[in-house]
Amino acid sequence: MERGGIFMYTPASFGMHDAETFELMRSYPFATLCSVSNTDMLVSHVPLVFKEASMTLHGHFAAANPHAKIPEGSTVLAIFHGPHSYISSGWYEEERAVPTWNYQVVHAKGTIHFYEENELRDSDLKQLILQHDPHLPLVDSLHEGWVQAMARGIRGFYISVKQLEGKSKLNQNRSLEDQRRVAQRLQHSNREEEREVASRMDKNLKTRHPSDGAEG
Repeated sequence: MERGGIFMYTPASFGMHDAETFELMRSYPFATLCSVSNTDMLVSHVPLVFKEASMTLHGHFAAANPHAKIPEGSTVLAIFHGPHSYISSGWYEEERAVPTWNYQVVHAKGTIHFYEENELRDSDLKQLILQHDPHLPLVDSLHEGWVQAMARGIRGFYISVKQLEGKSKLNQNRSLEDQRRVAQRLQHSNREEEREVASRMDKNLKTRHPSDGAEG
């Protein structure tokens, strides 16, 4: 897997291992897909299925989407947005500090390839449904006429991932005490997303500082 070329500012302390980037793509599969067509920037928002064995991302566009008409082999960038939260400087031990934002994100850059075979398209559709709605009866109806008629309105694709970069900004540049204080604040938030940031901060502390990790 190549590194670099995506141009996301990522200090070393905010870098992510491959296992962490894979987990984020699976946990937050609704991606922002970007490409350049002539002088235009194309942006689509699509759910993607990550297949680690082949290092590919699978999805589909509406047939009318300009993205469905870009040339085979075009370079695209998929951005996976993980949990994020505002961080108040008032939560730190030190008074002279500034507020910031904690977040996790993954950039996956590669080349796009379109399915012309209905079988491959249907296989990816089935996997997408099973991943998010395993009990939906539609899974058993993918080969029926009315489903195939609707499926003609989409174009399946996969992205062969060439470059992968993850950024996990969870206050690692602050002291362990500040990281614990922020995580504890977020744990009591009314927002589920902020509690998820706290959980990931706690996991990061326990993984990288097992003898000093946050409690709870």
